[in-house]
Amino acid sequence: MDTYFPNKQNTAASIITFNPDIDILLLSLSKLQEEVSLVLIIDNASDNLNSFSGLVKRYSSVVIVEHKTNEGIGKRLNEAVDFAISKNKRWLLLLDQDSVICQDYVHKCQLGVSAATVSSDEIAILSPTIALRNAIEKKAAICQDHFVKSCITSGSLLNINVCKQIGDFNNDFFIDCIDEEYSIRVLNHGKKILCVPSAVLSHDLGSVHIVRIFGYNLFLYPDKPLQRQYYMARNGWIIRHKYLKGTQKIKAFVKEVLTYFLTMKLVKDKKQWRMIHRMAVHDAKRNIMGKTTRFAS
Repeated sequence: MDTYFPNKQNTAASIITFNPDIDILLLSLSKLQEEVSLVLIIDNASDNLNSFSGLVKRYSSVVIVEHKTNEGIGKRLNEAVDFAISKNKRWLLLLDQDSVICQDYVHKCQLGVSAATVSSDEIAILSPTIALRNAIEKKAAICQDHFVKSCITSGSLLNINVCKQIGDFNNDFFIDCIDEEYSIRVLNHGKKILCVPSAVLSHDLGSVHIVRIFGYNLFLYPDKPLQRQYYMARNGWIIRHKYLKGTQKIKAFVKEVLTYFLTMKLVKDKKQWRMIHRMAVHDAKRNIMGKTTRFAS
């Protein structure tokens, strides 16, 4: 097996935490011990840090970096990539604090690379099948490895050398749509995102309603905090207007309109929700990015 393919020794993992569920975090770490050689936990000022820091340090492979303020997901992801580079790792597994990988996850990704129709230096990201713990998504099962246009951050196995060519994660978005923006840049650089269905990630999307309409899977989040509603709307608008063209832009617009009206039916305070979206579009049009100051900290 080519030493460039992902394996335990050449792969690190990172988890960004903020008030994590400690039981799920410990379960995730226990799974990672057989899969990767190093785990970086980047904490964004968790209130329960003292409750889990001692527990996770029992694993010799775990390194914790503590931050006193939240400077954005993009910045933390870039810290994780820099960490992997400093440790001479070829691959980096990105995980959310509520995600748990299946057994032999990295090995299954390794098999995906070795069987791919393109060389490993063409593949930027290996992505898994997502098994949602809190929702049932009805869709046709795809058993074979296949290339996709985008993937979520959690569960992504990054090819470090290729991702150096793509550039940093975009921290101007602060949170939300960072994975979508990065996926677009991957494709624009002529690189591939390979989905390996046998690699399964147990993941929690929070309170989500999944609706399939006109061939789209729409993920509705009516219960998300107002700040998250703002970032999703602002960053989504930026992607549609600055990254997409032609048919892609039209499809994204249709999806955005459907998501808007279907979510509005579910939210409790419709007036406030509409106001948040107006603020988000206002800021997007004026390129007001980064962490917003519109909400009390």
